[in-house]
Amino acid sequence: MKYTGEFRKHIKEIFERKIDIYDLYRHIELELTNKCGNACFYCGVSESHNEGVCEIDFEDLKEFLDKISFYYSAKNKRPVISLAGGDPILYANFDELVSYLKERNLLFTIKGNPSTINHGIVESLRNYDAVNVRFTCLGGRAVHDRIRGKDTTEELKSKTKLLKSDGIPVNWNLTVGNFNIESITDALPLVMGSEPDFVVIGRVARIGRLRHTEFSDITPLDYKKLLSTMLDFYYQNYRKGFRLGFKEKLWIPLLAEESLFDPEEYETGCPRLGCYAYGPQMLNVNHKGDIGLCGLMPCLKIGNVRDTDNLFHQLEDCRILSPDASSPCHICRYTNFCRGCRAMASANTGGLYNQDPQCWLETPL
Repeated sequence: MKYTGEFRKHIKEIFERKIDIYDLYRHIELELTNKCGNACFYCGVSESHNEGVCEIDFEDLKEFLDKISFYYSAKNKRPVISLAGGDPILYANFDELVSYLKERNLLFTIKGNPSTINHGIVESLRNYDAVNVRFTCLGGRAVHDRIRGKDTTEELKSKTKLLKSDGIPVNWNLTVGNFNIESITDALPLVMGSEPDFVVIGRVARIGRLRHTEFSDITPLDYKKLLSTMLDFYYQNYRKGFRLGFKEKLWIPLLAEESLFDPEEYETGCPRLGCYAYGPQMLNVNHKGDIGLCGLMPCLKIGNVRDTDNLFHQLEDCRILSPDASSPCHICRYTNFCRGCRAMASANTGGLYNQDPQCWLETPL
């Protein structure tokens, strides 16, 4: 076989752990501000820069977090707060917010930019018990540095080292579009040298400014090739400490094709992996305070931090994103473990329940 029994056991343990904890947490992403030192063309927030600075009101945010935390705690779920932006560290009330989160015993992570991380920020994140910090990597030096401005590969490497030296885990998100897919593997030596705690794959969706520009999607076969390359790299380096986070939905069909995942081994009847927007397992709050299920689906608004009267009623309705029986994902053999990315389907094809645009399965059955 292509992969050893030891590696197959390793992958099986990862997914058994993911399934075990899937229903324990609820994820809340807060796009605190549209302030950012970059204006990356693929970022959904960058389109709002022409509107001036816009941030979530801190008092409204605290009231919302108090309500949603009480709601989840009553259901024995633990909220995990993801601070994003723009650049969350540029949020006017950042210090008060992380202090408030610690006081409320709320887990939080940071999705930030290396260029705004300094020793003072690292000390603050350590003192307030940040779970981890997540950085974006767009590939090799030439591609990444051209797009990310001040957040160069050198910044990425040095700030990863700084955070890890103070005991704060760092995850890298390899963000992929047709513009950089050939360069993603060029970043692997940088990844190995920088030793982030986890590396995940994320895709670019047609939101923000990207809606108004010429932009071609990754083909399904090219995407499958990239995932296969990453899987092989993981196989070659997992004993050396390289850790690949299997967040991407389309890992499931690939791992099944490689006999590394068998859905028949697991209980069926409800989604146990895949998109957190199902259920829903997560909420997104943008810099205007609008509440949705995912930052890549801004059209799907279910409330605002200033008006949550109907929010909890909607959260009780677990069919917010449930596709009808005619959708490809509903009738796929992997429906309880994948269901594709609804944001990619909605943004890149115009249909919320269309097949994931990077899914290579010609027939879902």
